[in-house]
Amino acid sequence: MSHPYKTRAGGATVTVFVPYDCANHCPFCINKKEYADCSGFSLEAILRSIRTMDSITPACNFVFTGGEPLANLDALQQMLDAIPATHKIYINTTFPVQPHCPAEKMLAFTEKNKDKITCMNISRHLVKYVEESPDEVIARIACPTRINCVLYKNYPAARLVDYAERFLPYGIPIQFRYDYTDTDGNTHVWLVGLVSDDTANYGYAEYIKRSDGTWLGGCSVGVSLDADGRSSALWLESAKQELNIRW
Repeated sequence: MSHPYKTRAGGATVTVFVPYDCANHCPFCINKKEYADCSGFSLEAILRSIRTMDSITPACNFVFTGGEPLANLDALQQMLDAIPATHKIYINTTFPVQPHCPAEKMLAFTEKNKDKITCMNISRHLVKYVEESPDEVIARIACPTRINCVLYKNYPAARLVDYAERFLPYGIPIQFRYDYTDTDGNTHVWLVGLVSDDTANYGYAEYIKRSDGTWLGGCSVGVSLDADGRSSALWLESAKQELNIRW
């Protein structure tokens, strides 16, 4: 079967919007208005779509977002079970504090599905918009994890280093994303990741992609930690000036 829209060997990434809302109201969320009326959402329709996409692109990636995927673990389990092992599965979540589903139940879900879930992307921002599960709980998630942070409007940039170092004890990489609602046409991606297997070294990088698809450039900064755990490296702005990167 030939499908001309396939963009790579595995096919296009399939984003699945779970058929139930979240209890959050993050100001940068571009999906919230879609969940104002969930009457047209259907778990059965999503399961049919998963089977259809599997038949078309049997190695594509599936990304679950919302809404809050973990707000209904039974429904999410049905969707995961419908995806064959040839696919990678990513879940975007706040790993929320929710009375009907305690943290231990969500952790047990990750343990059950640790061989299915390629990565669970946990939303944690410089400004708290939701009641967050403790970092110690996030560290116990059984599948691979990554922290996603949106740099929204006048975010407190002075706290970036402390924020990044917050997750170092757990060895969790961080992706910083620029404000989704920015209309300048550019995509800003900030990344923080471990350089080695231990937490002795990590690095920062910034990449900006223009609306015409070209890249303005990139800057990577290696970081080493002093004995007190504080960063001894230049922060990104200083490094950009030193390297004469004009963006």
